[in-house]
Amino acid sequence: MNRANYFGFAGRLVEEKGVDVLLKAVKLLARERSDFQVLLAGESMDYEVEYRRLIDQLSRSCKDQVSFLGLLSANELSNFYQSLDWLILPSRSECFGLVQAEAMSFDKPSPSGRCSWSQGSSG
Repeated sequence: MNRANYFGFAGRLVEEKGVDVLLKAVKLLARERSDFQVLLAGESMDYEVEYRRLIDQLSRSCKDQVSFLGLLSANELSNFYQSLDWLILPSRSECFGLVQAEAMSFDKPSPSGRCSWSQGSSG
């Protein structure tokens, strides 16, 4: 049996971080394969309830593939990064976050969401 692929998210569980996008992607990926786990690490915010509701709407097989880990200590965060195959940052507001640099220090690939700035912004 092949080892599952581990995808992770680390950050505040808020709308601008795009966790809802990641959860919707889980449903799409699960149509093609089942050998993956998504681990969500971060401070529990108001949106966690909404994200848990999104997970409840996913098929039964998808629900088992997503785990909320909560806020991690520095040692736990190190273990988290080491366990991942990919760190995913589907942020609506960040092109490159600190968590990506942390993941890359563990040699983990870390794609991010598409960034856009409004006209006239300095970025």
